[in-house]
Amino acid sequence: MSTVTDPRVSVLISTSDRPETLERCLRSVLSQTYENFEVLVLDNSPHLDSCIQLDDEFSDDRLQCTHIDESRGVAGSRNWLMNEANGDVYIVIDDDAKFESDDAVENIVAGFHDDVGIQAFKIVDHPDNESDHILAPVPQSQADKIDFDESFKASYYVGGGHAIKREVIEQCGYYNDDLMYGHEELDLSYRTIESGFKIEYNPEIVVHHYPEPPVINTNTVGRPEFYYELRNRLYLGYRYLPLKYLVSYFLVWIGYYAFVSMKSFSPDEFISALVDGIRFCTDVDRDPISSSAERYLKHNHGRLWY
Repeated sequence: MSTVTDPRVSVLISTSDRPETLERCLRSVLSQTYENFEVLVLDNSPHLDSCIQLDDEFSDDRLQCTHIDESRGVAGSRNWLMNEANGDVYIVIDDDAKFESDDAVENIVAGFHDDVGIQAFKIVDHPDNESDHILAPVPQSQADKIDFDESFKASYYVGGGHAIKREVIEQCGYYNDDLMYGHEELDLSYRTIESGFKIEYNPEIVVHHYPEPPVINTNTVGRPEFYYELRNRLYLGYRYLPLKYLVSYFLVWIGYYAFVSMKSFSPDEFISALVDGIRFCTDVDRDPISSSAERYLKHNHGRLWY
């Protein structure tokens, strides 16, 4: 990577039943001024093949679309795309998001200096298409103390827009398919930091996000969103955190999702998430982060106690 002045870039987008938002996303991608890039789209929809519509709408040799009639989840879809990609840099953007400027890819390539392995973007969330707030790779308790117009080292990244060196995936492994949905970025962040790479928040890369209902829900996979989030939180704490953090970590997240389940009248899903989370943990060996990775998290807005 350090010897290549114009590395090959792969922009990766997974989608399902969102043809209009996907087109908006693609227009912002295909208008980029950087020349050496490809765009890979994976359509997971069992109902609609967006690739047919894209072929009619776009005539661009850089764009490749594949339709697979099965839900691979967030992690599985990204892994499939990375496995098919030819780039030295992977740029991942959600189908319900778009780049603000046409020089985003150029700035991403320029941002991979020194030992930066992952870049977190400045994601401006528009939950009602009007108001906005920044989805930042910091705990909410620290957000008011940070200038999001300045770059900083981070301990994780928001999945809706980020970039990863191929070298990171080759050294640290792909996303964990078993997570399906929820906190897969945190899992890869732990492994990335443990391997000596840095994660950097890059405010030059502005992504506007117009959130659609999640494709992982009771109707599509038989489970609510919070089921996967709690199950995966238990797994992440058990696998990566030193023992001194575990009691606090488990109490906070179990308590939080107990409240979520009561609000949604889904106590049975809460119990299932607990049981399956414990079972998930027993199937893997603990691999706590090293003291150097722990120091990195402490100094760069990381999550340890919760």
